[in-house]
Amino acid sequence: MRRDWELIREILIKLEEIPEQEGKLMPGEINGYDAEIVSYHFKILYEAGLIEAEIVKALGIKPFYYAKSLTWLGHELLDSIRKITVWNKIKERIRQRGLDLTFDVLKETAKLIMMEMIK
Repeated sequence: MRRDWELIREILIKLEEIPEQEGKLMPGEINGYDAEIVSYHFKILYEAGLIEAEIVKALGIKPFYYAKSLTWLGHELLDSIRKITVWNKIKERIRQRGLDLTFDVLKETAKLIMMEMIK
């Protein structure tokens, strides 16, 4: 399954909006995406240390992940890609240079764009 950065951004934004006492985002709560794909993205975001997540395993259903909250690193990433104008600039800059959108390239490009905006 391919990593979908638009979905990742959507997940981070939705998780930030959830009140802490509720503390969960289910795969079916992301409009326009198949629950299995969302669950996979919860898994990889958890493995990357960007979110807190749990897996549900029960007889008769396929195991799935649900997201609980952002980690510090998840908040940091979201802060750098939250604004749609910055997000679009990041994607355009990476596309122009013919690079793949990886986590490290995303972080470095976001830093560069924000520095340019500060000047």
